[in-house]
Amino acid sequence: NNQTGYVGGSDLMGYSYLAKTTNSGITWIRQNTPGNLGINDIAVLNEDTIWIVDRISFDGGIFRTTNDGISWLRQYQNGGIEKIYMFNGQIGFASTGSFLFKTTNSGLNWNQISGQNGFNDIFLVDSLTGWKFYDSTRKTTDGGITWIQQQIVNPNFFSMYGVILSASNIGRDTIWGVGLRIEYPNLQIRSIIHRTTNGGMNWCFQIPDTSFKLPL
Repeated sequence: NNQTGYVGGSDLMGYSYLAKTTNSGITWIRQNTPGNLGINDIAVLNEDTIWIVDRISFDGGIFRTTNDGISWLRQYQNGGIEKIYMFNGQIGFASTGSFLFKTTNSGLNWNQISGQNGFNDIFLVDSLTGWKFYDSTRKTTDGGITWIQQQIVNPNFFSMYGVILSASNIGRDTIWGVGLRIEYPNLQIRSIIHRTTNGGMNWCFQIPDTSFKLPL
């Protein structure tokens, strides 16, 4: 909310660092974390329930607290977990990059989604419909069991599948994504903004600070 938030990562020694603010970021208080781990990603459900992931081989995995960090439970022991996303208190996804996992019971069990790689970014707009972004942009309409690749125009025109690494949405239909870079005239490196206003049926792009854009 507008007062309370969390930030997670690793300190200079490589150990986990989770901090909480209750005054809109004016001050931050360090929270308890599960041992000498790092934090690669966090998912915050509310002030009490938080998931963190650490990709370290033996001690890492997925951890959850339901009491604001006073105690933590390891929910999945697997090195390589880099990303976590919780749609609500029950449904969520985790990623190793090469593999995609889903939970439907608050992280007590994680099942690998066959034939799917992970994600750099992911979100659902309801329990069935969502997008994930990795080496391609894919949409699901069955809760993440199957994912259909969406065609995104690449401004270099050597590929019809641009790469989106991070995305933001408003509602069910409008999504912005960034990630791909190209060389523009004079060897300038430009990032690209992609946008859809019809749930990914069509994507347009714009190169910031130029007039080079493709309408829907």
